[in-house]
Amino acid sequence: MTIPPPLLDKLGASQESVPKLLDSSLDAAACEDGNIEGGSMSEKTFRMMMNADVCATSKLAEGINAFVTETEKLVSVLSEQL
Repeated sequence: MTIPPPLLDKLGASQESVPKLLDSSLDAAACEDGNIEGGSMSEKTFRMMMNADVCATSKLAEGINAFVTETEKLVSVLSEQL
């Protein structure tokens, strides 16, 4: 997840408590057991479902392309400074 700097600043200045709603150890255990969304899902099923969802497929590609573009910009800037 990418969080914009102004939101990070606002969160850093906040004194409100943040309740823990997720537990990564439980989520990891569910993935290891193959128990996703209440059932077992094979890679083949996942790929078929993913490819059938045009929005998910296009948004995933859009996100990956955006990260690649920003990574290339960062590498370029760092290369110039070194």
